[in-house]
Amino acid sequence: MAARTSPRWSLRGPGLRRWLGTWALGTAVGVAVAVLSHLGYLEGMDFAWLDALLAVNPPEGSVRAVKLVTAGDDDFAALGMRPAPGVFPRPLLARAIDRLSEDRAAVVVVDLLLDLPAPGDESVERALAQARDRGTVVVLACSRGPMGYRWPLRRFAKNARVACADLLSGPQGEARTIDPIVDTPEGPKRAVAVAAYEAMHLRGVGTADVPKRPVVIHFRENGATFATYGLVDLLRGKVPAEWLKGAAVILGRTDTVGADMHTVAIPPRAGDAGSALQPMSGPEIQANALGTLLGHRPPMRTTPAMDVGLQASAAAVLALLLLWLGPAGGGCLGFILVIGLGLTASIAVFRSSGYMLNFAPTLVALVAYTWLAAWLQDR
Repeated sequence: MAARTSPRWSLRGPGLRRWLGTWALGTAVGVAVAVLSHLGYLEGMDFAWLDALLAVNPPEGSVRAVKLVTAGDDDFAALGMRPAPGVFPRPLLARAIDRLSEDRAAVVVVDLLLDLPAPGDESVERALAQARDRGTVVVLACSRGPMGYRWPLRRFAKNARVACADLLSGPQGEARTIDPIVDTPEGPKRAVAVAAYEAMHLRGVGTADVPKRPVVIHFRENGATFATYGLVDLLRGKVPAEWLKGAAVILGRTDTVGADMHTVAIPPRAGDAGSALQPMSGPEIQANALGTLLGHRPPMRTTPAMDVGLQASAAAVLALLLLWLGPAGGGCLGFILVIGLGLTASIAVFRSSGYMLNFAPTLVALVAYTWLAAWLQDR
């Protein structure tokens, strides 16, 4: 009579030890790949996964509270002025801030660099003081340039909040992510969108806590989402006061001379192959950043601890499949499960918490792990 043998997928005795060894190996591979991902070596794959999540399940952004007032070529022409690079006309800025605070805007983000003295600075200083007295929070931008950080004049900063306008870039240099706290030579500074969100949050707008970790921005199509008025309409009283009351207003330039243009990634629509890179003005980028934070669950990257737990869990299942079906069958089934169940789990977690479970490193780890397991089995 032939001796009976235990099936190779048994988790008793030697089978359990084999599973534990295979699981430990898979976890080590998965954690190593996750570390590479956090160091930026898999950035392209990471953002492709995040874009897929945003495409199938965009965040519930509360964009009605975010408004744009921009100074474009037509505005300068209507005011009989020629736009010039660098210093924005201070009397225009003072009048704009005064009008916005008069109409009880909750927050005014000045997306202009005010680091150089100019005629009319005293009028801006008075407008900022009046805005503070009226309860309007004004956020002034600082930014890092080739020669270092550019800060608003101290005479302006005393009546406003100074925040950093810079964003973290993606794999192609596009603006991608809000870093809530930016280290600067003058100490940690909040990001512009975070400073504005904090002021709105205190007024009961936005349900999520003020973020402490990087948040991926969900960009909308150019000019398709945020209500926008020209600067000349604001100054001539053509913007309804009720449109501004309680709003967060981004004030900046879109003229061809002084506009601050950057590339952004618009999440793909159904049927698209991937994100579309488009140019976008600085004010609209900040509007998208604030609109993302005002969403009920703004997109957030997972922590390293979350990724380690994800890799260990995936390795436990894959180890069982490899012992049961062998490297070829277990690897194929594992790949299908990661794609199917991984995307399903990612969508469910994103909907409930805003965290983006990133299975891109898991796919890379799966291929490396399956190959390594097959190589060890052949030896």
